[in-house]
Amino acid sequence: MKRDELLALPVDIYQRHLATAQVAERIRTHLNKDRLRVLDVGGLGRTPQGGVILPLAHFLPEDDVLAIDLQAEFVPDYAVATGSHIPFGNSAFDLVTSCDTLEHVLPARQKAFLDELLRVSAHFVVLVAPFDGDLNRSAERTLHDCLESLGIHSPHLGEHLNHGLPVLESLKAMLTEKQLAAVDFPDGYLPHWLTMMLINHTQDQSMAFVRDLNRYYNRYFSPGDRRDPAYRRVVVIAQPGDEGLLPGISDLYCQTPSVTEGAPTG
Repeated sequence: MKRDELLALPVDIYQRHLATAQVAERIRTHLNKDRLRVLDVGGLGRTPQGGVILPLAHFLPEDDVLAIDLQAEFVPDYAVATGSHIPFGNSAFDLVTSCDTLEHVLPARQKAFLDELLRVSAHFVVLVAPFDGDLNRSAERTLHDCLESLGIHSPHLGEHLNHGLPVLESLKAMLTEKQLAAVDFPDGYLPHWLTMMLINHTQDQSMAFVRDLNRYYNRYFSPGDRRDPAYRRVVVIAQPGDEGLLPGISDLYCQTPSVTEGAPTG
């Protein structure tokens, strides 16, 4: 996909993959590698037209990106697998990513999910997800109810409301227990996220209008949406020995990062 086509993706998809790709750029420099071996867990997506897409592969065309997900699709660089049982060996990838997938993992299985991401990562894990909080719960409930009133059912939102969003403090506690260092930053300014989600999901808008609006928003407004209150957070986890990169992530966001204490970060 060309840059103009990426900009036309829904804001929600564009922002989380752009953040992941920008972190990957810094990881590539940190590791002094021309190409990264990347595994994207939960990485199968669909275009607004219903076509299959592996978004991260388009944001990282210079890297070797393999995606796994649960849907049976026959596309290159894709395999059917669950994040709780990843069919690859230890440290098989330089970078393991997961964009808006953790919230679809049952709370009781989230530790196993994190363990698998860490197991197959040689250097870094980038975990992007919405986390629990009063504002996120309210925004998701508002979006869900508005869509339902229009006769639009969102299975993903329903799952969020039924199971709850993951808890950031619990994730950080797991990392501290494993003595792993991480940095996290906000992504998806919540008031803007809710407005754009409503527009993108309203079916009486023309496809051309929505694409043009997303293109305009992603070009001019998405760069300023890495601030609180945010819908999601980008959590960058370093394996032992790679912690030195984490302070260098700071120029990717607008506010001071929150650093998880576990291992030294400098």
